[in-house]
Amino acid sequence: RYQATPTFGWDVIRKFTNDASGMKNMTAHGYQDLLLCCLPAIEGILPKYDHTIQDVTFCAANWLLLAKLHSHTSATITLLCKCTSVYGSLTHKFTHDTNSVPTVKTPNEADAHQRREAKVAATGTTSGTGVANTCSAILAASTIGTGPQKSQEAGGPHSKKFSLQTYKWHAMGHVADAIEEIGSTESYSTSRVCQFLQGDSYFYY
Repeated sequence: RYQATPTFGWDVIRKFTNDASGMKNMTAHGYQDLLLCCLPAIEGILPKYDHTIQDVTFCAANWLLLAKLHSHTSATITLLCKCTSVYGSLTHKFTHDTNSVPTVKTPNEADAHQRREAKVAATGTTSGTGVANTCSAILAASTIGTGPQKSQEAGGPHSKKFSLQTYKWHAMGHVADAIEEIGSTESYSTSRVCQFLQGDSYFYY
């Protein structure tokens, strides 16, 4: 369905790859295109939950476009706050309603999972810092009882449930306040650096 979606404008909606669901080598623009064209692409896939899925997807696209406005007024900030609240409610409803649907990791995620397990088995230690491992343990403990998370037999698919126990969901509630304090999210980028020339040396921060 994504492949059948026509392009739009010079670079608004670009041609989708052969395997959009694989999400391999995706750019930020690609993820945005997936969301903006998601409604017709996923319509009717899960008939029982189609209304809930369409609502939460539409609200997600609406929230994204509000958050990415190049300029804001008090009215748009108010709309963003209301949209964030509605999106949170719809997301919780979506999580509750679709929890019984069996879902598995994508092939890329499954391959990465197997590589991590093989590395741990070979070294006997987990990768990452102590802080990262501690956070992972806390998140794992907080999701107990939210649904089956057990790994399948070797070589089989690994089950993966939608979880709200991640930082990105918490951070969404602070976007409106951040825009009021430091400006539109389109006015800065983590890829930009400030450059100062001092003699023959360049300094970045």
